[in-house]
Amino acid sequence: MRDILAIAIPVYNNVALMRACLQSLLVQTDRRFNVHVYDDCSTQDYRPLLESFGDLKIEYVCNEKNLGALANMQNSYNNLKNRYDLIMIMHEDDMLHQNFVEAVYYSIQDGRKPDFIISHFLEFNDEPELKKDVQTIKSTIAHSRISKKDLCFLVLKGQPLAFGSVVYNAKVFKQMDLDFNRYAEFADRPFLLDGLTDKAEVVVLSAPLYYYRSHTASDTRWKKLGAKHIFNLVKLYRSILVESNFLSVSLFKKYATGFVFESYKNLLLTKAAPSFFSYLLMAGSKDLLSVKYSLFRVPFINKSGTFFKKFFH
Repeated sequence: MRDILAIAIPVYNNVALMRACLQSLLVQTDRRFNVHVYDDCSTQDYRPLLESFGDLKIEYVCNEKNLGALANMQNSYNNLKNRYDLIMIMHEDDMLHQNFVEAVYYSIQDGRKPDFIISHFLEFNDEPELKKDVQTIKSTIAHSRISKKDLCFLVLKGQPLAFGSVVYNAKVFKQMDLDFNRYAEFADRPFLLDGLTDKAEVVVLSAPLYYYRSHTASDTRWKKLGAKHIFNLVKLYRSILVESNFLSVSLFKKYATGFVFESYKNLLLTKAAPSFFSYLLMAGSKDLLSVKYSLFRVPFINKSGTFFKKFFH
């Protein structure tokens, strides 16, 4: 008999931050899951840490060679897809709300088999409080059948999504054959959209049950991100939403402008971020934003003081 839920954690040289991740799994109100750690040839030894969490069912695998972050995620899935119905691929420095697994099981009751179970997430720097109450698990569920266009519109408007905040049905998780070079660190959004059809069934956990650790300029995962990757993502959104007549051009630009503005903070995590003015000129030249809504948003950004000054470095 297949097990139901696997939480896969691809890891690489981040033992110190992983303790909080495992602690968040230990306090789950529903412990019907197995943990699978895939070590991508780290120089740090994860085994003492994993052994200290003996109350969790943990399987540890060290790759024979370094695969890289995305390939290690795919490797995790390939090793688990025939053993489990649901697979979550969690980042080792992130955390779960204590009711996350309980909400997952509530969402598949009565024989429902959604393609994705998607949680809102909260970004954090310091360790969040793990025992914040959710009034009822039922209140966190928005069970619906949505299309690729519906989900695309949600993420364009700011729905938080990441690889780690999604539980996948093992039967619909696809090979990662996406051109990741087009999107760099934003590749999770096109990957998720590519996995949806117009008949997809998606469960949205409306409460923020996934905690996503904020990144800093010292985080090497952001070193390849450039303005072109953000613009490529906006073009993908436009191809899905405008060409299908789901949104008018003007309405698309309204939301795209907000996305372009908000995404600049990710560029500031790199050493090669253009000035904000240059960034806006590039976006405008590609017809990806509205001048009207750009002027509307600038005063709000200006309130952030020194942060705004960085935009015009």
